[in-house]
Amino acid sequence: MLQFVTTDKSQLTAAGQACAALAGGCRWIELGACPDQARAAEELLPVCRDAEAFLTIDDNVDLVDELKVHGVHLSSASREEAAAVRERLGAHAVIGVGCATEADALALKKLDIDYISLHVEDNPDAVAAFAGIAARISAELPGVHIVASGEFAPSTLPSLVDAGAAGVAVSQTIACADAPEAVAEEYIRILNNAKGIG
Repeated sequence: MLQFVTTDKSQLTAAGQACAALAGGCRWIELGACPDQARAAEELLPVCRDAEAFLTIDDNVDLVDELKVHGVHLSSASREEAAAVRERLGAHAVIGVGCATEADALALKKLDIDYISLHVEDNPDAVAAFAGIAARISAELPGVHIVASGEFAPSTLPSLVDAGAAGVAVSQTIACADAPEAVAEEYIRILNNAKGIG
């Protein structure tokens, strides 16, 4: 599974970035932090709807609730905060939480969270460390997907999947590429071949 996260560091608008990622086969768009998130979300809604793609928004629970998009990505959250978001958005919403440490992730045990996002550097040592962390989190939080977040070369994707990633979240690698659609397409192709998670 590929999550594409929009960025304000691209020359393209959030909608333009999303269109390129969707054209490459991505079906999960995450609206990242940006100066006018509400306007960007309204522009993304029809784009994602037409592509039958997931749309989630970073941190802005009010906006997620107002627009009734698929869910929210919380860049960080305590147990109390995560539980309150679930209570507000309901059982149907996708809720992901970014965790800086293994302890942060384990603190969410027994909460109704759909996925945990862990930042991973693009090097073999970091991927190896991620494998151990992902295994321990999965053992304690069964049913919660682990997403590797970062800027990865396509060649790194199979090792992330082997290390326990149910998906990857990337941003500038696609958004700032000369041919973002082609990069997204390559990511999807590789992920589809790596245990079929594209």
